[in-house]
Amino acid sequence: MARVVELAGHPAVYAGRLLAEGGHDVIRVEPPGGDALRRVGPYLGKKPDVEHGAFHQFFNAGKRSLTLDTTTADGQGIWVNLLRTADVAIVSLPMPVDEATVRVANPRLVLVEVEGEETPELCGYARSGLLSITGHKDRAPALMGGHVI
Repeated sequence: MARVVELAGHPAVYAGRLLAEGGHDVIRVEPPGGDALRRVGPYLGKKPDVEHGAFHQFFNAGKRSLTLDTTTADGQGIWVNLLRTADVAIVSLPMPVDEATVRVANPRLVLVEVEGEETPELCGYARSGLLSITGHKDRAPALMGGHVI
């Protein structure tokens, strides 16, 4: 199985979740203070707990995680060292180091770059194939209830 290093925002964490579910070793790199998903409820208990938020539990299931400040030189060095042993990196742009540095550290690395913070829901439905089975040919697209994820 592959080693995946994930340093990405909300739109990309599901990709890492799917790879972890498939048996790959996924390492989630979180900023100091933890990933923002940890602070999104609902929570298992009555009060917020960064380990038991539903979104964190779902999107980060099966992953290992570490906290790393990639804005510092030391943090960037650790990031590059993580990539040396990785097969895949899932990153949000901009990356903490330039791509040339990444390629020197690991020329065989599959680099998945996710741009932007949010994808319009309609695009998600189109990419999933769901639009092909909903609505009518002569009308605007029809979305199903709920969210694609």
